Formats: sequence, structure tokens, C-alpha cells
Amino acid sequence: MLLTNATHSVIIPNLFAAITIGVLANIAALIVKAPVNVMYIPSLVSLVPGAIIYMSMKDFTLGREAAAQAGLVKTLTIAIALAVGFVMSEALFNQIRLPLRKWLTNRRKRRAANIHTK
Repeated sequence: MLLTNATHSVIIPNLFAAITIGVLANIAALIVKAPVNVMYIPSLVSLVPGAIIYMSMKDFTLGREAAAQAGLVKTLTIAIALAVGFVMSEALFNQIRLPLRKWLTNRRKRRAANIHTK
């Protein structure tokens, strides 16, 4: 919301949201040893512009082509921003994946050793 008010655009807030979700979902997937899509999908649902596309289709069927076109452009803009954000998050996470995986493995080993010594 803050970024939307500051930029008057839908690109930057959705791009940053997708990057944030992408990086955090990858981290969570490593921690819980689950596929990253299990983390992406629930987080992404709230960002999908379903209401905008619905209103665009409604405007189109009611003969308001200008409003429908504006809504479709906004929907495509949001969808592209989300896609680019997820690609950027994957590229960013690939840079930190190995060090994070090593850290998690060492942490799990230390915890297992502490449990067996008690």
C-alpha cells in the first residue's frame, strides 16, 4: 500500500512483493524441505488481479470498451510485474542458496549432536 501511494503505479509494488515472496518462499522451502511452489502459490493468490480482470470483462460486456481496455492493460501490467519479480527473486536466491544450505546443514548437525549428548 505504501509503495502504491508513493509511486501511483502498480508495477513497483507488485514487483517488490513478488521479489519478497520469492526470496522468502525459497528460504522457507529450504528450511521445511518442501517444494518452493508450495510456498509460492498461497502467497501469490492475494496478488493476482482477479477483481480487475473481472471488472474489465464486465465493462467489455456492457459496451464500455475504454474502461475494459484500461483494466486489461492494468491486469497485464500486474501479471508481468509479478512474473519479472519471481524471476528476479530466483536469480537473487541462486546467489545465496549454497551458503544458506551449508549453514542449515551445519545447524541441523549441531542440533542433532546436542540432542544425543543430553
